[in-house]
Amino acid sequence: MGLGWIGKIAVGIAGLAASGPLGAVLGVALGHVVDVLVARWRRPAELSEDERIQLQRVFYLAAFGTMGYLAKADGRVSRAEIELAEATMARMKLTAERRQEAIIQFRRGKEADFDLNGTLSALRQASCGNRAVLEMFLHLQLQLAYADGTLNPVTRERLEHIRRALGLPRMLFRRLENLAQARRQFAGTADA
Repeated sequence: MGLGWIGKIAVGIAGLAASGPLGAVLGVALGHVVDVLVARWRRPAELSEDERIQLQRVFYLAAFGTMGYLAKADGRVSRAEIELAEATMARMKLTAERRQEAIIQFRRGKEADFDLNGTLSALRQASCGNRAVLEMFLHLQLQLAYADGTLNPVTRERLEHIRRALGLPRMLFRRLENLAQARRQFAGTADA
């Protein structure tokens, strides 16, 4: 059974139990609306080429600015955090010009007046709420946060703020956090 029927069946059964056959019909209709909204939320937005290019630019600028913001949470930026940011730039295959922009954003993120909320809002808008993009962004931030091995309370508070601002569920955050922890542990054993 496809995902497109779950809302219709669940709300239809609830309507039947609450109000009989008429409730079931109304429940199926309401369930259809739920299914459509869920499908829109899960389906990546169709972007034009210009929108895709803009999203890439906003994504990497937001990613590195936020990484700088998180790296500075404990008062200092560690070598491990810098190395992780550099490795991320390499994985993204940034051109020399883009790499320089990313470094500038990372430094900007460390400043006391960094506009985290504006940065996250721009990312949400450019991504059209595409959950996969927002998950990838949060995953990058969690990797940076665990670069030193553990989270301090300020970093955890900042990550929670980021999660809420992106509109991502806490359960997803926990899953991505577990992945970041596992990756860090694996990297630690591979270095040994």
